[in-house]
Amino acid sequence: MKSTILFILLCFVCLQNISFGQDKNEYLKNNSFDLYQKQSLQLNKTKVIGFGALHGSSETETAEILLLKDLMKKHILGFYFIETDFSTAKGFQKFIETGDKNLLLDLIEQYGAGVPQEKSIETYNKWVKLQPIFKSCKVQILGADKISSFKYPVQDVVSLVSDKSNWPKLDSLNQLLSKDGMKWIVNPQIKNKAEWFARKNNAFLKKQLRDFIKDYEEKKTTYEMKISDTAIFNHIISNLKKELGPYSPREPRILSNYVFLKKQYDLDGAMQFFRYGVFHIMKEKINGRSTFFNQLIENDLYKKEEVLSIQGFLTKSRVLWEIKKDKRTNYVGFTTKGGVGIADYWLEYYKGIKHLKRNKKSNITCYFLNGKNGPYKKENTFELVEIKKLFGRNFWNLERDKNTTDYIDYAILISNSKANRPLEELKK
Repeated sequence: MKSTILFILLCFVCLQNISFGQDKNEYLKNNSFDLYQKQSLQLNKTKVIGFGALHGSSETETAEILLLKDLMKKHILGFYFIETDFSTAKGFQKFIETGDKNLLLDLIEQYGAGVPQEKSIETYNKWVKLQPIFKSCKVQILGADKISSFKYPVQDVVSLVSDKSNWPKLDSLNQLLSKDGMKWIVNPQIKNKAEWFARKNNAFLKKQLRDFIKDYEEKKTTYEMKISDTAIFNHIISNLKKELGPYSPREPRILSNYVFLKKQYDLDGAMQFFRYGVFHIMKEKINGRSTFFNQLIENDLYKKEEVLSIQGFLTKSRVLWEIKKDKRTNYVGFTTKGGVGIADYWLEYYKGIKHLKRNKKSNITCYFLNGKNGPYKKENTFELVEIKKLFGRNFWNLERDKNTTDYIDYAILISNSKANRPLEELKK
């Protein structure tokens, strides 16, 4: 008797899942398109677009280029934010203007201090492709993130001083910039005894910066007369101080930097596109923490319908995992991962990704999730946002009484993507 009841219950659950699955399948079939053939998004009142995916897979760059080209074709893209600080982003802006590929190589090297899996040949190739298009469309590159490499912020500080005479501590920064082989990473990973030099170099660099900032703040009225743009200068100094001080949470810092740039660049004047990691572009809280996009909405900078989030998903793909170095910190190779690394694996997977896979139209298929009365609007339904782990544990805790479309508006399924290759492979 017990076995019969159990069998009936199992059948009922299966039928429920099949019915629900068919509902999603039908919806996705009618609300998806091949991104290679068509790129038009339903923008409506959109002012801010975020595209995020798990880092380290090559075709993510292709998907982003397709999205960007469509916005530029419509002549509505004005600002492009990357996951880096103001000064490093300014360096990318210089590359757009000059096309200097040696500069680009160094920029990606420094940018990779914050996003190691994108310190890659694929990121380099993406910028080479975007450079003439961004230049002709006059797209402005900006960064609102924390500093991961000191190099471009220090360069910026020095370049903003129009009169460099009688400023000894500024001379010390110039000397740092002129040193060959200088390591600029804010927090280098020290894995073995052979890397003692990196630790010593980092301590020396930070002392020089602290001394400069202390000197500047003590004699501010004198020095400000020598600075061409005090607002930008003080913005960079403020961010340097945060990296030299005790830990402070990243998301509020991104918001604070963004608010400053919003005033400086009149960001409401044109469409803004953010290329970021998945967490930052979610429109609701994750694990009780406000994401950057959630802060934009909660602080009334934009209404929820003005912020559009696009999440990239990977299947049958690989990501760059580890860049290997020997005891002398020389590059020796790299490793890649599929499975756990792409969150489409029995040990770790996005809940509901199977529906995307069943309805894909190409290797880069885009799905509109926010359709009226669509299945992804159902309360407490978190498919495509919730990451499930073995034994049903969740990687992310989501907000009650919300749904998938409270977090994201579009999903892009990327199939058969190779892993990124480290930038070092280009230099071999």
